[in-house]
Amino acid sequence: MKKTLTILLCCFCCALFAQQSSLPTPFLRYSCESIGINHFEMTPDEGSIVAVVTDGQGATSYKTDAAIENDPQRGNVLFLPNTVDANGKGDAAAYYRSLRIISSSSLVGTGDFTISFWEKVKAQTTFNAFPAVLDFDGMSNGRSFSMRNSAWWNSSKPSLRFNDGSNKDLNINLDPNSFIYNWTHYVITKQGTTIKLYVNTILRASNTTYNLANSELKQFRLNGQAHGGGSLLDDIQIFQQALNSEQILELYSGKPLYHQPLGSFEHSVNDSLALGTKWYEPTLFSVVPQIGVNPSKTLPNLSDSCYTATIVSNAWWGSFGELKLKTPIQITENNRYLKFKAYRSSQYFNFRVAVNGDHEKEVYQGKLSQNGIWEDVVVDLGSQLLDKQLTSIVFLFSCNWGTAAAETSVQGFDDFELLYKAEPISVSTAVYPLDGGGVTGSGSYQPGADLTLNATPNSGYTFAGWFLNGVLVSANSTYTVPLTLTTDKSLSYIAFFKKESENFPSLTVSGNYFEIEDLETNKQIFRNRDFEIQGIPDDFAGWKYLQVSARSDYNPIGNPEPPVYSLVPSSSGTIYAMVADHEQPANVSLWASSQGWERVPVYSSSYGVDDPNKVLSFFKKEFAAGQEVSIMFPDVFSRATIIAPDIQRPTTTIRNSSENRTVAHQQVFTLSGADVFSSISELPNGIYIVKTVFSNGDLEKRKIVVCKK
Repeated sequence: MKKTLTILLCCFCCALFAQQSSLPTPFLRYSCESIGINHFEMTPDEGSIVAVVTDGQGATSYKTDAAIENDPQRGNVLFLPNTVDANGKGDAAAYYRSLRIISSSSLVGTGDFTISFWEKVKAQTTFNAFPAVLDFDGMSNGRSFSMRNSAWWNSSKPSLRFNDGSNKDLNINLDPNSFIYNWTHYVITKQGTTIKLYVNTILRASNTTYNLANSELKQFRLNGQAHGGGSLLDDIQIFQQALNSEQILELYSGKPLYHQPLGSFEHSVNDSLALGTKWYEPTLFSVVPQIGVNPSKTLPNLSDSCYTATIVSNAWWGSFGELKLKTPIQITENNRYLKFKAYRSSQYFNFRVAVNGDHEKEVYQGKLSQNGIWEDVVVDLGSQLLDKQLTSIVFLFSCNWGTAAAETSVQGFDDFELLYKAEPISVSTAVYPLDGGGVTGSGSYQPGADLTLNATPNSGYTFAGWFLNGVLVSANSTYTVPLTLTTDKSLSYIAFFKKESENFPSLTVSGNYFEIEDLETNKQIFRNRDFEIQGIPDDFAGWKYLQVSARSDYNPIGNPEPPVYSLVPSSSGTIYAMVADHEQPANVSLWASSQGWERVPVYSSSYGVDDPNKVLSFFKKEFAAGQEVSIMFPDVFSRATIIAPDIQRPTTTIRNSSENRTVAHQQVFTLSGADVFSSISELPNGIYIVKTVFSNGDLEKRKIVVCKK
């Protein structure tokens, strides 16, 4: 007896569409998610479209009936069984349950269209496996549109066939293992006269059709294939337009997914990777391959743990390691790139990355660009695993094919992820100063493209360079650089233009608690702390700076105050200051705005090796010739360090006046009033107030003295 199951029509899961913002709304969508037995869902809510589950041709018995089945990967899905014979095995491919969606008008519209569905066949072996049959029924004689399996028993060669008078085919070969035990995503698009067939986002075949009648595509059917098992079907969608490859990727991943983390080894329960069992020779290692301590917690890898090993004898045989996937992952065109961080303390030989338990299934061999530095590595898995499953990642720590040598190398690997597609790189450009000129080249780029930036100076300015993160990357107004998979996904370039008439005066500085030093790399920036200046911009080569005391509890005895000084420019022009604005940025901003200092974004330096928190920013301010200015300091660790082409002290020495009276004693104070010394002869360089008391009872006398030794 023929059974018909009417499917209830309702709106399906609008929240899911919110994740697929680049996809159009499907004209029709059929799914079983979050519903119970005998309750199906389909959009649109139109009475002109009905969906039924029917018998196949001449079926006599079914092992089970059509039902909603809960799948661990996709939730509730539709199960369409095949028939079984007396021995519990499949009869013939024609005997199946079918899902039919019937409309009074074209389901695909009048122009371009896309058909998408997921299937997993329930066969016991590849011998009994056949992918689903898709068909449009009711077409006129001589016309057809169907995807059928042309296999005979143990081979599989699905083909998309359409007969518009020229008998067109899109034949493809599939590994039965790929669609028996795994969900497979099929997409068919028609754009203009071109028909395409995608399997798991990969374009498998393409052909042309000139006479396919969309008006006849109104009775859609999917059969439950696989002898003795049937098919699981889910998320059937029809769009009345042709989707592009990126939109097909979103259908496949469920959202615009750029990468899939595999393992960072901080919390193993969250990782997809676990320590493998690949054999290794223990005598080659002082630390055998393991999930262990990060050998160098420095940027760009500050994590506590990683996959690590320490080699003490370089030999290739036995120098193995392995990370296994807890659940194998199918590798496609859209997740074929494996990205990870790598560290090697020394590199006598290359290292190799291979896959699936076999050290000869190589996907990478080479050295890092530097010793003792974490670097990103991207390898292409497609050469070995396209359309296959990734089950493990194998390491050959030392590709020494010759005689073993007693050499030590600490190795680490971390932050593994699969790149699903090339995440776009956002490039922004800015100009400094704002009236210096114009630039072009900002926008969104795909890895593999070349970025070209152009800068044009305005009148009165010259182009000085392109800067990225405070570092000069090119002195040419036209700058071209390749963008790769490891390029940062957000780049902010600044075009720096210099005034043709800008002047940088020399300074005369009076005050105390500072020293005048040459501005050179590895010089101590502070009088009271051990920090060396690093990365001085080229524009300040040969300049001088004021070495001042850092604001801290470590100031030396007798020097509790911040530096106190005033400066006089030799001519009108620009004066620069270096400030550590990372620690208290709000204090620096308040100081800069209240005192009239302007931050210069193209320059930066540091006072700590490989420490992103110890950064010096540059500020500038205009001063008039001969103007004496007392410098105010921001309330930050580094105060403000003045730099200039030349800095000198005034030539004034201690002014001693003759006295006819007998001096009882003297006291010396700083300008802030602190009693610092009892004798003028002990004074360091600086400006002081001297209070003199006489023995004959005369009035005490105060005067300002300048000391230079």
